[in-house]
Amino acid sequence: MKNKNNSLFSSIYILVGVANFFIMTGSQMINILYPLKLQDMGKDDTQIGYIMGIFAVAGFISRFVAGHRIDKMGRLFFIRLGASLLVLCAFLYSMPITNDFYIMFIRIIHGFAWGIYFVAIFTWIADYAPEGRMAEAIGIFGISGLLTIASGPYLGELVLRHTSNNFVILFMSASVVVLTGIILYDRVKDINAGEAVKLDGGMKEVLKNRKIYPALFISILFGLGISLIYTFMAPFAREVKIGTVAPFFTAYTVGAIIFRLFSGKISDMKGRASMIIPALLLISITQSYLFRMDSVTSSIIMGFLLGNAHGMSYPALNAFIFDIVGKERRGAGMGLFTASVDIGYFIGCFLFGYIADCGGFGYMYSVSSIVIMSGLLIFMIWVEMMRKDVSRDH
Repeated sequence: MKNKNNSLFSSIYILVGVANFFIMTGSQMINILYPLKLQDMGKDDTQIGYIMGIFAVAGFISRFVAGHRIDKMGRLFFIRLGASLLVLCAFLYSMPITNDFYIMFIRIIHGFAWGIYFVAIFTWIADYAPEGRMAEAIGIFGISGLLTIASGPYLGELVLRHTSNNFVILFMSASVVVLTGIILYDRVKDINAGEAVKLDGGMKEVLKNRKIYPALFISILFGLGISLIYTFMAPFAREVKIGTVAPFFTAYTVGAIIFRLFSGKISDMKGRASMIIPALLLISITQSYLFRMDSVTSSIIMGFLLGNAHGMSYPALNAFIFDIVGKERRGAGMGLFTASVDIGYFIGCFLFGYIADCGGFGYMYSVSSIVIMSGLLIFMIWVEMMRKDVSRDH
């Protein structure tokens, strides 16, 4: 079964987008608000960083483990497997067990399930995309995921407000939302069922190209930046008594979607750096002011600005790596890109959690701003040096 015409917005494409929205919303209901549960258990910021960061490690490993098998066994098998494991995680989270090893075990399963699902669903979309419209298909589909940055915490906080902060009900509600998405996938079929995909070169060949390393470096830096948003925003909002993170993540989502609609076209016309550099600069500057966030209004402004940066940078970073690896090795390139973001996220959770524990959230945001700005300068110098080397070779 292939998408033989040039139609993108078919009923099946929309159905997959809706199913993805439900599954990712359920996952975000848990992932964004789980740090609050950890605080209630008595975990400090360093421990929260470790626990949340192990999710990224598991996701990183699963991308390498699942990729080859997804090609052999089909996309839908792993879409359903990943989503089903998310439901299992919701039940495991609800158990009254506070042992660190048990909590880490759940986070590993959650991260592994998320990594499997993410790779499988975006591979399905790439299979479905009409000829010459792959980036458009992936970019527009990605909005269904961006929306969950707002819908997840909004629904999660709604549940907690109406149940006197009963996290068991939150976890069970999230499982129902994910199950809804799984049911919707019942009408979906694999596009390239039974067709083997020949991998050309793999990771080792891509890593031989020295041009890839600045791209991987800046992707790690992006992961560092978003680790603070997803891991520490809820505890920070509680500390400064804003009371809710839903307005922040709603504004973040709106800001990301607005720029996602046209930033890809600008990076195609003006070059990837035209979006990557301003985006990382905006993340650095905004994070330097985050510790001053003391109201819902200021959280909306900060969320919108950081969402702008996400919308500018993510499509450009992805295309930057695709430009380097070429179409024959896009699979390897996508794996390295997402793995690099995971590495940055993992380092950020551990590093900034420790800094917050030692000096508070204000110190953490200040340090992160300096780290990102310094990394951006290194990236710019690195790229310029490589450009001069190429010029001399010619």
